Amino acid sequence: MDLTTLAKVKALLELAETDWDGLINELIVAVSERCASYCNRDFENKSRVEYHDGGGRYLYLRGLPVVGSISSIYGSDTWEWASGDLIGADYYFLQ
Repeated sequence: MDLTTLAKVKALLELAETDWDGLINELIVAVSERCASYCNRDFENKSRVEYHDGGGRYLYLRGLPVVGSISSIYGSDTWEWASGDLIGADYYFLQ
């Protein structure tokens, strides 16, 4: 996933000509991949599944930021909560 667009880069550089579009597009892809690799993070907005051992007081999510709500929480003695027990993303606080 590219972190910016050709139009945004050209506007920032105040560049109107199209001679450099190919190179700029290649640089956008390369820098976006490098940023994702350096941050060890996928910046694309998508569904994720994470597994945690639950051995601590806090739950630190790996796929940040959280854009939507949690669709499933597994835990308890049966390792699964009923769908009515689920909470929306705006009902909890992560530190």
